[in-house]
Amino acid sequence: MTIVRLALGRKGGLQQSPSVTTSMSSAERFYSDFEAYLVGILGFAHMAEASNSNGSSAYRADDTMQISCKQSGAEWYWRAAPTESSLTANVSTNQLFLQRFASPTPAQHEVIPLGAINGLMFNFGQSLGTNYFERNKPAIVVKFGADPKGWPDVWNFGRIVRNSMSHRGEITFLSSGASPVSWKGLTYSPSDIGRRILHTDIWPGDLFDLIIEMDSFVS
Repeated sequence: MTIVRLALGRKGGLQQSPSVTTSMSSAERFYSDFEAYLVGILGFAHMAEASNSNGSSAYRADDTMQISCKQSGAEWYWRAAPTESSLTANVSTNQLFLQRFASPTPAQHEVIPLGAINGLMFNFGQSLGTNYFERNKPAIVVKFGADPKGWPDVWNFGRIVRNSMSHRGEITFLSSGASPVSWKGLTYSPSDIGRRILHTDIWPGDLFDLIIEMDSFVS
């Protein structure tokens, strides 16, 4: 039986891996960001398995990693074996077997209990969100102007998420009169300054969703 070897997010998810058949092409602008994030988590997972069980084996062909969303009824599942076998053989990858499946939506009070690895996971998420934003921001400025007030709503929300990642993961507004930003039912305004959002409001699967939606406005 193929299994979900690591679950990042919702409790009580699938124990047996779903059939992940959809792949993400390396032609996508966010491909390298997603790959780096997933491989970073995979490396830690192998370390934890080796430390706790005196050994860790490669992911079997259909074993998966679960990455939950909080703001939508969905979970991402990654079939890691193709990426793992390619990179460890020093061969570049050209697809990620990553697929989004419907799932129950977590309760709004629920957080991911990461404990001692919260800082590590924050750094992975910070790299994912910040690298994508900064690399593609120039195209948004050319298309919509330098003033964020003219940007698509999802990019304005992404801007606040990116700024929080550069300020200890806490919501940051430069002006007390700044307009609120919204996405998928979440709204942040200057009254939320200091609120921590990653792994509380925004889970790793939400970062995937946010980046993909932002990307639709780049080209």
